Amino acid sequence: MKRNCQKCGKDIKSRHHNAKRCVKCAEEKKKNPIHSLNKSQQEKALKLRGTKTRQKIADEIGVAKSNLNRFYKANKIKSNSLKYDPKLVKEVCAYYQKYGKVKTREKYTKVVIRSIVESYYAKLGLQPRQKKWTSEEYIEVMRMAGLVSK
Repeated sequence: MKRNCQKCGKDIKSRHHNAKRCVKCAEEKKKNPIHSLNKSQQEKALKLRGTKTRQKIADEIGVAKSNLNRFYKANKIKSNSLKYDPKLVKEVCAYYQKYGKVKTREKYTKVVIRSIVESYYAKLGLQPRQKKWTSEEYIEVMRMAGLVSK
């Protein structure tokens, strides 16, 4: 019984009774799996792109995030990162520098503080709130370890 590849139409030489693709097409599919979004899901995914994270878009559409990622990759959509307004980023980082994480979260409730601080803090040239210890400071701590109680 002769079987043909679903993708390229060549003869399948695999001995497995359920093989649907030739070796070359099967390897290609492993590297780049095909998404299974229908037309309405594709339209929603493109419409919601840039407004929410990929996980939230996938939940709203009703598909897995990996399936949504395959759809974006197939359509050569590089990034879906939520970009914050530069003024808001500077404002949040300056407030964080002065007051810390807890007060910043209380003031900016609709913004993900951690993503802004981790992404933009160093780019804005702000100093970290906690400095790294030097080797001399580590040595001093170890000398004091026996003297100071827990």
